Formats: sequence, structure tokens, C-alpha cells
Amino acid sequence: YLGRGYKEALLKLIEHCLSPDAGGYTPSDFPVAQLNQQELDDILAEID
Repeated sequence: YLGRGYKEALLKLIEHCLSPDAGGYTPSDFPVAQLNQQELDDILAEID
């Protein structure tokens, strides 16, 4: 039962990661820049 549950959870995680709405950058992706989420969102909006 444990293996089946693990497999199902892993497949759901993979499905989520492959969806176009998943992901995005967070301030922890750019620690040297010392940005908060709003600042990062503003920068990303400018280059998109």
C-alpha cells in the first residue's frame, strides 16, 4: 500500500510540474539580488 500511495503522489507531482501554470521564480532563486516577491514580479513583468 505504501508503494502505491508513493507512486500516485509522485505521478500527481510530475503532472503538476508539467502544467503550464506551475512554477515561477521566487526571491530565493536570486539570493544575491535581495529582492522581495513584489520587486521580482515587477522585474519579470518588464522583461516579459
